[in-house]
Amino acid sequence: MKIFQILLIFILFISCDESDINKGDTTEFPVLTNIKTVKKIKSDSLISRSSSGILYIGKLKETIDLNYELVDFPFNPPPPPPPPQNGKVQEIDTVELDKIFNTYNKKFRSNPIYPFYYGWEESRKFKSWNETKINLEVDTSTIIKQLVIDKYLNEEYYSAYPVFIKNQENDTINIGYDRFIPILVEAKDSTNKWKPIEKMYSFMCGNGINSLVLPPENIIISSKVIYQGNYETELRIKLGDNYSNKFTGSINYSQFQDSRY
Repeated sequence: MKIFQILLIFILFISCDESDINKGDTTEFPVLTNIKTVKKIKSDSLISRSSSGILYIGKLKETIDLNYELVDFPFNPPPPPPPPQNGKVQEIDTVELDKIFNTYNKKFRSNPIYPFYYGWEESRKFKSWNETKINLEVDTSTIIKQLVIDKYLNEEYYSAYPVFIKNQENDTINIGYDRFIPILVEAKDSTNKWKPIEKMYSFMCGNGINSLVLPPENIIISSKVIYQGNYETELRIKLGDNYSNKFTGSINYSQFQDSRY
């Protein structure tokens, strides 16, 4: 009888353990529409800069329409009036100028990201992604495209997985800066240790960098490029001290090395 009880406990332990392992495999993601794809896999030789933008921000819904125009927000304002030439102020059509700026302001304020966008001069402060509880999920069953911006500001699209980010705090949190969400890819090296293969995107000048905020129970859909290389391993996404589900992929082993830029 005692042997039977021990066997029963062992079976229950194994079954619980397996359910924990497969927990990420049963996640039900919302249905994504307006999916755009590109058949291009990224292969890097060194650690790279992360440049993940926003494809959706707001409440979780059963069906979500991806918006690829959000990656261009904030867009540049119209140019200022022309400077004086030969000491003379040039004539300006103030009516036309007002029309141009009113059109810009209307477009800026109607963008879906605008309600979540806070200027650097704002007095209200929010807890950073580095000190908050955030749920991260990667949907490896769906392939979309991601705009990648390198250190020279070159832009190119690559195949990517959608990443779902949810604020689990009771307060609004700071979730990103400018148009970037600082989610980074980590991979297991040959010693089974997690190491980054990406680092945060940085600007030459830090002045005037605005913040992206996320209210409680709201989500962001971002993306992560699919890497390809000579080393198959486990990968995950990191945001602050929060980690996503693990998934299998391949990278070049040299991506663990810092590119020094």
